[in-house]
Amino acid sequence: MKYSLVDYVLTISIPQKLRSALGLTTISVGGEGTYLDSFSFSMNTDTWSINGDNTGSYIHTKSLDRTGSSELVLNQLAPKVIQLTRLFNLYFSSDVIDEGVTMTLSDADSNTVVTCSDCFIKKLPNIEIQGTPTTRRWTFNCGKIVVN
Repeated sequence: MKYSLVDYVLTISIPQKLRSALGLTTISVGGEGTYLDSFSFSMNTDTWSINGDNTGSYIHTKSLDRTGSSELVLNQLAPKVIQLTRLFNLYFSSDVIDEGVTMTLSDADSNTVVTCSDCFIKKLPNIEIQGTPTTRRWTFNCGKIVVN
C-alpha cells in the first residue's frame, strides 16, 4: 500500500440538486505529480467494545455505527479550494438541500479503498495570511463510512 495522494484519487461526487448551480458533477484531488496534500477519515465509534464488572465477567458489544468524519488538507492556493468554498456556500445558503456529497478514495488501479457517504462540510477552514502559503483543512461530517 502506498501512502501519498499521488497514488490515489479522491473523488467528491456532487448531489444532483447542486450540479447545475455549481457547474460540476465531481471534484477530484490527487493522482498526479508530486502531491503533498492529504486525505484522512475516522469513525466516531469503536466497532467493538467490552464492558466488565467487579465479578470478573465481561461482555463484548458490537456497534453498527458507521458515522464519522473525513478531512481533506489542501494548499490554500489550490484551485480546488475555490470549488469547495463555492460548495460550502451553496449548502449554507439553501434550505432545500438534504443530501451530502459522496467521497470516494480509489487507488491507481481504480479499486475503491473507502467511501464516505452523505458528507457535509462542518465549517469553512481557517484562513491564515502570512509570508508563505499554508494549508486549509476541510473537515466533513459523514453519515456512513465504508472501508473496502
